[in-house]
Amino acid sequence: MLINERSQIDKDFILSHTDKPYSIENCVSKEDIEELIDVWENSDNKEHKNTGPITSKIKNFNNPALSRIRDLIYFGDHAGDIEIWYAFFFHVDKPHIIHMDDNIDTLPKIFKAFTIPLRIEGGDEEPYLMFFDQFYLDGPSKFFNGDSHETKGHHETLQFLKLPRSMCVYEYSNVIGTTQKPFDKEINKHYLNHISDDWLKGLSYNSAHKWKPGNVIMFDSCRLHCGSDFREIGIKSKLGISIFTQHSNIYK
Repeated sequence: MLINERSQIDKDFILSHTDKPYSIENCVSKEDIEELIDVWENSDNKEHKNTGPITSKIKNFNNPALSRIRDLIYFGDHAGDIEIWYAFFFHVDKPHIIHMDDNIDTLPKIFKAFTIPLRIEGGDEEPYLMFFDQFYLDGPSKFFNGDSHETKGHHETLQFLKLPRSMCVYEYSNVIGTTQKPFDKEINKHYLNHISDDWLKGLSYNSAHKWKPGNVIMFDSCRLHCGSDFREIGIKSKLGISIFTQHSNIYK
């Protein structure tokens, strides 16, 4: 349970501004990608998260390549009353599990999130960022339907995660839009081998977007999503940028 809970008015407002995820292909130039990778490699604030990724907070967008990404967010097709509230580089060697993106301290009026792939190590094809039809508005969480905080050993993901209880959702009564239909077996088989079948109960597949350097993937922060199991196609790690925004002029 969160100390501060998001009001129903805020929840209704956020949900009323959701849309389908989409990709902008070949949006970031090779030159900018090289510059961004250099920023990552020379960053002095890398942090190894207990959830797996190594991250580096983006303190400002003064770098020319970063400033062009900021302009894309503020002046693109989705531009309007939007404000960046957090941004960081991330390096992962395990695929992300089901989660949504939020700030547990401030519970902002979360809006669009942007994933910007920079580098893939290994493999002969691109992985995917996978989206579900469901939403969650009760703070940043990862989703483990049918498990408990004491569950150990049955899945490698739970062996390295050390999440606060407030960030783990073990039953989906507060997940918005759950379904009684079985999850798509083909999607599960081909992309989600790292996800327990129980975790998918109540969820439905929305879309998959290629995690390809140069593309930008935009989606609603409150939408449940995860990475495809890139290890299945020989990929050792991924480097990218995540940027989260909020509505800056609410109730308009």
